[in-house]
Order: sequence, then structure tokens, then C-alpha cells
Amino acid sequence: VVTSEYKPSVTEAAPRSILFIIVSRIGDSLFATPAIRAVARAYPQAKITVLGHPKRAEVFQNLPGVTHVGSITKGRALLKGRLGGKPYDLAFVTGFDRPLVAYAQRVSRRVVAFAQGDPALDAKLTPAVPLPPFQSEHAVLQLLRLPEAVGVASAGLRLGFALTAEEVLEARQRLAAVS
Repeated sequence: VVTSEYKPSVTEAAPRSILFIIVSRIGDSLFATPAIRAVARAYPQAKITVLGHPKRAEVFQNLPGVTHVGSITKGRALLKGRLGGKPYDLAFVTGFDRPLVAYAQRVSRRVVAFAQGDPALDAKLTPAVPLPPFQSEHAVLQLLRLPEAVGVASAGLRLGFALTAEEVLEARQRLAAVS
């Protein structure tokens, strides 16, 4: 059951600035890439910022549709976003860390996240997406529930990862050295 009622309106303006907060382990970070792709496809004119864990944020570099990649932690989230208004029209938070959800609420007009189990916090989510039972579906499908909650259809289940030209060259050189 969604705890905050939200139905996208046909007259609602498409978001111009979108934030994803994905502070998780490397695998769970990669599992979020189909959700990013779906949102980028649904809103091609939007600037998409992804904030990830400082040790894993670089996996979002060079993904199609992602404009900016930065890092955030639960500790830094407590202090950030207290000045400067709400630069984002829409934010998606993939985890269950209250400081990250609260940060998203400070910097975005609308925040979509899984129900956090805190009625006051969940009431501010638009919507609070119910979490399916543990291990009842693949993590990619679970994370796609976030954009689907605001009417964004999946753009496929394939994980996204983009190498730079320099990384491809280095990989080829390493392979040639061991062949």
C-alpha cells in the first residue's frame, strides 16, 4: 500500500532536474542503472544528477543521460541542502537511510523512495513506494518500482556501465600483454 497518494497528472510539467541518491554496495549500485536509464528515456531534456557512495560513485560516470555524478554519505547528508532552495524537480532515493531521504526532501520538490517505516517521513514522499517482501523479486525489478511509481515505464533490465576510451585502451593493452 502506497502511504502517500500520488498520481502523475497529464498536465504536470516534465521535470527538468532529477536527482538519484544511490548509496549502496557496488552490486546494488549497478542494479539501479536500469532505473536511471528509464528516467533518462522518459525525460530526455532533464539534467540528471547521481549522488553515490564516495567509493562507488564513479560507476555512474559516462552513463547515457547522466549529466553530473557526485558523492554523498549519510553523515554529509545531515549537513547538506540546508541553504539554496530546491534545485531538483524530482528525486529518487534507492536506500533506507533517513538522512539521505531527508536530504532529498530538502533539495527536491518531489521525492520518490521506498516506504521508510517512519509515518512522518513517509507522508512527505510522493509516493512512498511499498517494499516487496524480502527476496520476492530481483533487485533490478525492485528498483524499477521507483520510477514506475511516477508513471515512468521500464527501458529494459540490462545493467549500465560505460568505459572511457582510456579505460578500453588500457584493458586492451593488459589483455595483449597476457595473450
